[in-house]
Amino acid sequence: MRFLQLLLAILVSILILSMAAFDWLLQLLADVLLLNALLVSLSTETGPFRWRRVLWVLFALSVGCTAVALFMASSPWRPWVFVLGIKFDILLLAACLAAVLGYIFSCRRIDLDHIFAAVVAYILLAVIFAQMYYLLFFYNPQSFNLPLPESTGLALLHGTFLYYSFMIITTVGLGDVVPLTPLARIVTAIEAMSGQFFLAVLVAWLVGRFLAADVNPRRPSP
Repeated sequence: MRFLQLLLAILVSILILSMAAFDWLLQLLADVLLLNALLVSLSTETGPFRWRRVLWVLFALSVGCTAVALFMASSPWRPWVFVLGIKFDILLLAACLAAVLGYIFSCRRIDLDHIFAAVVAYILLAVIFAQMYYLLFFYNPQSFNLPLPESTGLALLHGTFLYYSFMIITTVGLGDVVPLTPLARIVTAIEAMSGQFFLAVLVAWLVGRFLAADVNPRRPSP
């Protein structure tokens, strides 16, 4: 049940993140979660060894950038180093998502581990879009109408975009965070369509195969 523990770790991290008030706590949670996702993804990856090296390099670059940014409290370069770390996060999470989806589609028999893997992939997709929203806001603060004061810390800002991403991917859309620029609206629409496609196609296909395997189990050969 490796994906079950990863799912629980993600949910606990999101819960703690919603109450986090310090940037260092945000980064600690993010690094632990990235490491967990990386290890679980590598446990399903069957490709060449060089791809494992690439993932570890991305993880090291992500952790290194965010660690350096935390120690550059008074430097004008701090936001740019932090954003560079977020870009490495997106690449690493996208690679983990691809590994999880490859694990799902390569299976011959669906079990609970594959169901939890699909849920993890769904959440990873939302986290990737949350990071993308943060980048859009960094390069253009007019991209979103946020119900937050101007002097908002990184922890609260990341929590807000994570909340917004989950509202969009589940098509709940409460309307408290509004995309304003054309690019922000396009990315939001892409996430909404991706979330619906994910649920309507992948999860439904997995659940259907899982139920079919229980109803019609394979008979052992004589």
